Amino acid sequence: SDFSDTPYAVLAALREADIASEKGDNEAAFVALDWSYQHAGIDALKAVAGISLARVQIARSKAQEALDLVDKLPKGGFDSTSAELRGDALAALGRKDDARAAYTDALTHLEQGAPNRAFVEMKLNDLGGAEKKGS
Repeated sequence: SDFSDTPYAVLAALREADIASEKGDNEAAFVALDWSYQHAGIDALKAVAGISLARVQIARSKAQEALDLVDKLPKGGFDSTSAELRGDALAALGRKDDARAAYTDALTHLEQGAPNRAFVEMKLNDLGGAEKKGS
C-alpha cells in the first residue's frame, strides 16, 4: 500500500495484532507485531511494537527470542516494562537468579503507587523474593 512506511500503517498492524491476541491467535499476532517492529521508524513506536512482540514470543514458548528482542529495544520511557519482560523471559528460560535481578530492576523504575508494581512484586515473590546472592 502507499502508506506502508507511515506510522499509521504500524498503528494499524498493532491493532491487528491486538485483535489476533484477543482471539488467542499468537501466530497472527506475531506476524503483525513483527511487521510493526520492522517498519516502525519512530523509537517510541518501535518500543511499543517490540514490547508487544516480546510478550507474544514468550507466549509462543520463544523466550530466548523475546530476551534477545528486549535487549535491543530503544531506551527511555519503557525501562520498567522492559526490565519486567526481561524477567519474564529469563524466568521462562529457568534462569531464576537473573529473573529476580530483572524484576528487582523493574521495581526501581516504578513509583510506589504504580498500578503494575504489585504485579511485578508478585512475580518476584513467586521466584523466592529479592535477588539471592550465591543461590
